[in-house]
Amino acid sequence: MNRYANDKPKPNRVETAEVDHDHILRRAILTLIFVGIAIASFSYAVWLLNNSDSGWTEIKVDSTSDVNLGDDFTLEYNLGQSGVSPAAEKKALTPVYSQAMVNYFRLFDPGNIYKDVNNLYYISCNPETEIVVDEDLYYVLETLKKYDNRAIYLGPALTYYTAIFNSTSDLEAKAYDPSKDPEIMAYVNKVAEYAAAPESIDIELLGDNKIILHISDEYKAFCKDNEVTQLLDLGWLKNAFVADLTADKLKEAGLTNGYLSSDDGFTVNLSEDTDFTLSIYDEDGDNIVSVGEYSYKGPRNIVWLKNFLATKEDVGNFYMYQDGSEVSYYIKADGTSDTGSCSLYLYSDAYTSTCADMVLSAYDIFLNADSNETLDGDLIDKLADAGIYNIRIENGVIYGNGDIMNQD
Repeated sequence: MNRYANDKPKPNRVETAEVDHDHILRRAILTLIFVGIAIASFSYAVWLLNNSDSGWTEIKVDSTSDVNLGDDFTLEYNLGQSGVSPAAEKKALTPVYSQAMVNYFRLFDPGNIYKDVNNLYYISCNPETEIVVDEDLYYVLETLKKYDNRAIYLGPALTYYTAIFNSTSDLEAKAYDPSKDPEIMAYVNKVAEYAAAPESIDIELLGDNKIILHISDEYKAFCKDNEVTQLLDLGWLKNAFVADLTADKLKEAGLTNGYLSSDDGFTVNLSEDTDFTLSIYDEDGDNIVSVGEYSYKGPRNIVWLKNFLATKEDVGNFYMYQDGSEVSYYIKADGTSDTGSCSLYLYSDAYTSTCADMVLSAYDIFLNADSNETLDGDLIDKLADAGIYNIRIENGVIYGNGDIMNQD
């Protein structure tokens, strides 16, 4: 017996009805009005694209773009300064920037698969399989190997922290917070043990953009028991790579008269001749205060690392409880969150070190700050040997090196 046979929808009977011609006329008029508004809106958008003013302008991701990282980044560009009309320059910028923001959202997504994109989640779901990945993703994996950084394998622990940052109440946040729940803490500590061990999980780089994710039988069993599928996640390192890679796309297109910055502290200055000011901020009790300003010029990469909630844009990466305690997205090698009041600025000539280079060079130094919230100044200053300079604030005092810091 076909159990669905009697569930088929039946067609409605057609009954005779009196037609209200006035109603039809009103609907036709309203339809024409809405069509007119749509045409006018589209025409205005086209006019804006083709009639841009010269000067500093924020370039937005094209509104027709798929889901993207545009809300995390700001691209400011000095239009009309290179001998090309502002409108033409903006028209060239928008698709390059928009495509990068879409592509990197998909490529580094730790929890979703997209058609024709072998991204982080695709790799997580296909262990022990040779996979060809995008050259940009291969570059990221290669860079992490270069610095012996294994943070990408903390994916199963990061899902809890993401839930905390998306919480709307202390009660909800506590339900996911490892520091509030011994069982969750034991879980993230165990994930961290696996993440630290190449014999448990590791991505083998084969060259020619080919990789294989290896997972031990023990870790596979752990993942199965805990229903884990999201093994790989760049976490707070993601936007460092996105800033570098997007800047490269702009450079390749010859679009260098501006700067790109992320809400979480990664900046790439592309302009050769523009004077900029770097404002230095620190935490002072319940307030975030400006403690200094420094001028600089020319292409620079700048990183601001701070393990405290500093701006409204940080909300997606931090959670502050009603008692003032915080959880940050800086996750240590043991799976715990790093919080405190360290404020560290790193900077480099754009041709010497990328944002990712600087972050990965200072990674352990920043996350292993002393309990009194001071950094190891000797280790930080030694990064100058690789062209990475710093400005840091310790107990209200500014320290640092390099040409930005050491101005007359």
